[in-house]
Amino acid sequence: MAAMSRLMPMMALSTFAIFLLALLATPTNALSNTEPHVHARGHDSIAKRKRNALKRAKRCRPKTSSLGAATSTSAAPSDTPAPTTHKASSHPPTTQAPSATPTTSKAPATTSAPPPPPSTGGGGGGLNSNKKLLLAWPNGPNDIGKWKGKNLWGIYTWSPYDANAASIGAEFAPMVWGAKQKSTFQQKINGADYTLCMGFNEPNQEGQSDMSVADGVNLWRQVMTPAGKQGCKLVSPATTSAPSGIQWVKDFQKACPDCQMDFIALHWYDVSLDAFKAYTEFYNTFKKPIIISEFACQNFNNGPQCTKDQTWALHTGIAKFAAENDWIALIAPFGAMRDMQGVNPFNQMMDNNGNPTDLGQFWLNGSWN
Repeated sequence: MAAMSRLMPMMALSTFAIFLLALLATPTNALSNTEPHVHARGHDSIAKRKRNALKRAKRCRPKTSSLGAATSTSAAPSDTPAPTTHKASSHPPTTQAPSATPTTSKAPATTSAPPPPPSTGGGGGGLNSNKKLLLAWPNGPNDIGKWKGKNLWGIYTWSPYDANAASIGAEFAPMVWGAKQKSTFQQKINGADYTLCMGFNEPNQEGQSDMSVADGVNLWRQVMTPAGKQGCKLVSPATTSAPSGIQWVKDFQKACPDCQMDFIALHWYDVSLDAFKAYTEFYNTFKKPIIISEFACQNFNNGPQCTKDQTWALHTGIAKFAAENDWIALIAPFGAMRDMQGVNPFNQMMDNNGNPTDLGQFWLNGSWN
């Protein structure tokens, strides 16, 4: 009995210790169990509520590193520019959803030819009409040597930082993405000899450069007007394909009739070649040659995404349309990157080793006609 009386307190203490250990272990296990779910919420629950917004806003927003001072003139962002998020409502409904049946890689026939655009003169704004590919390039100087091509005119990086474009015989077109790049852009442009200088990225879109027309005019006069005086041809701000995009450029032009814009830039994400033709035709309202600085076979309106064959059909159809129309000066398919940032991966032009995919090779060296 004496032995039992001594054991009872020890057993009680052991039970209490086990209880404490269980309590202490619970938070650790809970954290380890919920950590994947926290990650999943960012890619599932939130994505279900705002999937289109997250995809669009990540797509062309440069990372912080691309906004800071560079250590050399050829320094460039080291990673993909976080592409933009756009609300689904910021894009007009797609005019033609991809069918369930895969198509061939040939461009789909159009139902009616759009009216000819007004003559712009100079055949694409004086650029090389035989080289219309503009690489939207977020990779810094990495892998650039693998991207030579007979169709390549130049590259842009959503920033003022060159990615050693000259090493592949291409021109570099610096961009002032938004107000945060003002001083860097001014430093890079000062005394430099660039053919094109590109304006703001999606000023009509929250999460992008997102600025009023008045702020846009003010920034343009500070950074783009001096660049124009140095001989750089100026590319308008590139707005989204929402109705607010076209209206923003109209209001900008009205507010600043003296602001030089030699080219009109636009972004286009949809699934129909007819819709592409109609949209670019509408942009001829400005009577300026066009630079399509982002496009992909991508549905941001909750409809079905393009199949691989449909993506090829749209890309080849757009290339043919661009080759046949002098008023399209340059075109930049979105896809020369390893991470497509939420855009349909069938548009991808770069493989995991930094080499062009078949689609990338088509744009670089294929026949567009």
